[in-house]
Amino acid sequence: ASAFISTLFPSQLCCPLFELHVAANESESKKKRWLCDICFSLDCAFIYVMTLLKREMVVGVWSMWRPLHSYRIAWNTGDVEMYLQIVINILMFIPFGLLLPYCITKFNKCWKIALLSMGLSLLIELLQGVLKIGFFEIDDIINNVMGTLIGYGIYMLIKNREVIKNIIKRIIENVQVLK
Repeated sequence: ASAFISTLFPSQLCCPLFELHVAANESESKKKRWLCDICFSLDCAFIYVMTLLKREMVVGVWSMWRPLHSYRIAWNTGDVEMYLQIVINILMFIPFGLLLPYCITKFNKCWKIALLSMGLSLLIELLQGVLKIGFFEIDDIINNVMGTLIGYGIYMLIKNREVIKNIIKRIIENVQVLK
């Protein structure tokens, strides 16, 4: 449980503040950029600490190459710790997917963000295996990319909020016409 709580800080707490700032002050680009850079740096540092520094040495080399193996174990055994590991790996990368296109405008396409996330996750997993500070698991890569894409989805919702509002408004108007 403490690992779950520590996963929420600091980057995940920084994201709602960032969202409020962007929504309220879209014209203040310098402040937005500064806040974005700080939040993104905090998130990258947080990912580094959680995946590489906050680890114990492992005896022997362990890897799991079967995709979704941790999901099967969690589902079949009801192992709460396994569920938490899955959720933590997803949550940890949501801010990354949300902040990356704000901070580095080159990463404005879903495929670019997914590819970068996959590469970063692969690097983390390889380092964990080589340095013997964790396990190389395909599921971690899948979960990290999933979290990044959820974050990117949130970014797209925020970026296109006016378009979404107009679509919802038209749907409501059409429903009212049908009544």
